[in-house]
Amino acid sequence: MSLFKFIDWYRNEFPNASCMVTGELTLGREQLCIGTEQGTIIVVDPGGHEGKVGESTIIQHNLNNPIIQLEIGKFVTAIDKRLLAVLCPHHLLLFRVVTTTPNQNSKLEEVYTHALKEPSYNMCAVPTKTPQIFVQGLSCGLTLFQGEECVFQRTPLPALHPGPIVYSQLSDSLILTNAGKVSSVKFSLLASVSNTGKKITFDWTINMGDVVIDLDVADWNTVQPSLVVLCRRKIIVLTVGGNIRYFVNLEGIAMSMMVYLNNTPGNKSTIHTVVGTANDTVLIYSDNVLIWNFKAPFSPTRIRLSHYGDQYQHLLSMMSSKGEVSAGYIGTEPTLHRLPLPPARFVNFDAKAQELNMMETALKGNTAAQQVQNTALELKVDWGELDRHSRAYNVNGEVPSLTLALQCSGSGFIPGEYQINLRSELAMQQDHFTLESEEFPLSISLFVNPEAWPTSRDLHISVHNTRTQATALSTLQLPLPLLFATCNAERTAQYKLTIDTDRPLVPIGKLFPEMNSDNPGAIGLQVHSTKASVSVFAAPKTNRYRIQSDHPGLLYMTAQLVTERLREQQSGVNLSAPIPLEYLVSKFEECLESEKQYIEEKKIIDKKMREVRAINALLVAKTKTTRAEPKSHVDVLFAASHDKLLDMLDQHINAQKKINLLKRTISSLLGLLGLLLKLNNIDNHITAHIFTDTSQSIKERLAWASNSSDTDVGRLLNALCNNATKQLSKITEEEEDDGEYEEPVDENKNDFVLGSHSVATAAQPIVKIFEAPDEDVD
Repeated sequence: MSLFKFIDWYRNEFPNASCMVTGELTLGREQLCIGTEQGTIIVVDPGGHEGKVGESTIIQHNLNNPIIQLEIGKFVTAIDKRLLAVLCPHHLLLFRVVTTTPNQNSKLEEVYTHALKEPSYNMCAVPTKTPQIFVQGLSCGLTLFQGEECVFQRTPLPALHPGPIVYSQLSDSLILTNAGKVSSVKFSLLASVSNTGKKITFDWTINMGDVVIDLDVADWNTVQPSLVVLCRRKIIVLTVGGNIRYFVNLEGIAMSMMVYLNNTPGNKSTIHTVVGTANDTVLIYSDNVLIWNFKAPFSPTRIRLSHYGDQYQHLLSMMSSKGEVSAGYIGTEPTLHRLPLPPARFVNFDAKAQELNMMETALKGNTAAQQVQNTALELKVDWGELDRHSRAYNVNGEVPSLTLALQCSGSGFIPGEYQINLRSELAMQQDHFTLESEEFPLSISLFVNPEAWPTSRDLHISVHNTRTQATALSTLQLPLPLLFATCNAERTAQYKLTIDTDRPLVPIGKLFPEMNSDNPGAIGLQVHSTKASVSVFAAPKTNRYRIQSDHPGLLYMTAQLVTERLREQQSGVNLSAPIPLEYLVSKFEECLESEKQYIEEKKIIDKKMREVRAINALLVAKTKTTRAEPKSHVDVLFAASHDKLLDMLDQHINAQKKINLLKRTISSLLGLLGLLLKLNNIDNHITAHIFTDTSQSIKERLAWASNSSDTDVGRLLNALCNNATKQLSKITEEEEDDGEYEEPVDENKNDFVLGSHSVATAAQPIVKIFEAPDEDVD
């Protein structure tokens, strides 16, 4: 739990809210004003009702026009009260709060309305002796309003698109932002220049190197006048003359900003900045020093410092893009300061107890409540032979399919809506269904996808009744002919696995009766419409089974099938197997290298995309000319960059597919590791689903599973295996028979043994643990 936290005092949600502002409109304290995309203005007074959500709203006014921005201030000299300025796409409206005498109800009264000649983008207040409002249009045109009059309107400035604007009173200039640049133009120049198309000269322009999110002016008497610019990845503080004072790099993406003055002794000469980021974190800086941070309940797009009365001072009010509004204070956990609690109310506990007894009696007598019971929902799945005419689609070659029939029964199967979810590595028409009870039974066709062939035969099915919440779960093993076809056994393969038994060998034909193999000593299984295959051999001389393939993802499924059928046919059989840990290490290293290359490719693609956008901006600028121009080097550069970007994106997608395939292979090898450890009488919790439903990388997930902070893959796997609760037993090195095949031995290799004091390092590659000799197969 974090020490710093944000404690909610007022919390509410306003759907489709677009803007928020706080300020004093009535009752001598500040209110919270919300504007929505539907044109509704909501004025909330949290301080008058102690933060109660249901009683805090005092005004709700409909404009029937989307609201872009709200501001509170003294915008009319003749009116002493503060007014609410509302910016709509085609209008600027000024409202004041009026309280009716009989019922003390409040409402908004319209003071002035200004029609805009072009769609508006944002506005800013000009706090001079005669308050004014600047409105910026979508074409970067500027319009100045003073009370009921439009002072002047200037043609669009030389900018590509509008951005945040603010007025600097000290330099009497308007600060504009566009395309990552911040510019300053004198207010007197804007007032004197005419709409003749004459170019406006900026006092200064500085390139931020990033997109500007917000900006504000700190021009208090106790601090050096500065301009605070918030970008996506940094905060830059400038002087009013355009020189950089300091900047702060942010670790997250910034969303909003607020600048305020701290009047406590020792802090009056520093600028305090509050920044909300996209990862729900709020940062508070004193100049360029981070003095506080806390986790917000959401990503704030608006932040304001509020005073909702004498008792509720210096509260942070925040709003999210979803319309969530929260007001509270920052503190610690445990809380060192709390707001004053409202006065306690008297509760008649006898009357409350009598009321509860009456409600309990009413509930017991309700017949409808007695009918609610925990009913059972049963799921039955039937299938027959493979489909005579395959229903596989988007595949090359002949791929069989199997149609399942799902039927629900039991006392819990009642009329209503049912959610059916399926999970399998085989392809199907869809993995989620929403059915009514009369639409059962449900037919589902499954088949092998040759581009992503499965490493497991498991099919998980869940059926959920949305009304009674009854759920039925089922896990099935799909038939082997759906995945494989028989082929010639391959006697040479890259990945090998041997299983020792203390009983006579079972013929291969009895282990795989559905595959109709006539060879009692060997069988080959090939994934439909692919070259991937796995071979199983029986070696009578050494009383072993050998499983080998060039695709390690097929070893786990085959080994699991062999061990299960051996235990079914030979009760009490003892099985053991060496653990080829080097297969996992090589695949882990390959996956880590692919992930590293994938990240580097992503950075290159981002750089290329910025290049294409910059060229596109040049082309957009050329479209403003009315005369036709010949094809220039910019067009050729854009075409070449665009084609290169598309090629890089295709390579990036292929790299992602490769990483997904490696993760599936590693998951299968981890399942094989857990199976072999259990064969060797080692209890463990290693499964093939270690990477299922997680966004962690391969290395992060392995470090979590092994409960280790090491960075070497070999040591992480060693820690994962050593977490077992039992020691290895019955693991002996057998002598080779003269007639058996011997693999060449590299004297430079070091055996990696679980439980030994030696640990493999990155420079010392891991070979097989408990390595057993290879044998000839008959």
